[in-house]
Amino acid sequence: MAYGIVDTLPYAHRKTILVLVTSRAFLGNATSFAQQLGFRNRQALQRHLETIGLPPWQVLKGWLKALYWCIAWESAEISICERALLDGHNPSGYYRAIEHATGLPWSEINTRGSVWIMGEFRQQLVSIREQVERQTG
Repeated sequence: MAYGIVDTLPYAHRKTILVLVTSRAFLGNATSFAQQLGFRNRQALQRHLETIGLPPWQVLKGWLKALYWCIAWESAEISICERALLDGHNPSGYYRAIEHATGLPWSEINTRGSVWIMGEFRQQLVSIREQVERQTG
C-alpha cells in the first residue's frame, strides 16, 4: 500500500511509516503507536516525529486513513459511510478526518484516487524533510 511512498525517504521515515501501515496503527491512538515504536508516551513519539522531519501524529494518521479508506473504496466499493458504521463510528467524523488531512472533501479524494493520495502524501513528506534540512543545515 504505502511502500511506493517511502522508497526514497530516509530510513527513520521509512521505519516509522511502515510500522504505521503494517500494524494498522493509524486506526488506533498515539499512545499505542508510541509504545509499538518503543516510546514511553505520545509526547516522546511527537518529539521523535519532529526530530526526524515527519508531520505530527494526527497529520500522518489522517493521510494514512484517507489512503486506507480510498483503497477500500477502489477495491471493494466500501463507502466511507459504510466503513464508519462498520467500525461503530459516526460517518461525519471520517469525512472531517479526510478533509482535515488532505484539505479536500471525500468526494474530491474519491475522484482523484489512491495514487493521487500517495503522491501528495509523499510530496508533503519531502517538503517537511527539506524544511528540517534547511533549519538544521
